[in-house]
Amino acid sequence: MRRFDMNEEYVSLIKDLAEHPKMFEQIKKMLATVKNSDEKIMSAHEAEQQIIDDIRVLGKESIQSWANEQNKKAGTNYKKKVKEVSLNGKKNSIGTPLLDQ
Repeated sequence: MRRFDMNEEYVSLIKDLAEHPKMFEQIKKMLATVKNSDEKIMSAHEAEQQIIDDIRVLGKESIQSWANEQNKKAGTNYKKKVKEVSLNGKKNSIGTPLLDQ
């Protein structure tokens, strides 16, 4: 298994996790289970179930974050297109002339 060195990849991962605090907290929770940091004695089955539950929550949070990013991009693209359409140039028409009655 490869260990992380303090390099660009590690820094990039930390920055990405900082932008997604719920995912960060879920990963911390999973690591605590793996390390048994609260020193709670649990069976292999209990540990497996805890990790599975944590992965489900992490997956849900990941999909939600992805959807939020897509919505931001769509909104930005829409605003850009509207701006392009509305700024295509000055209109030269002064309107339709009135007809004499």
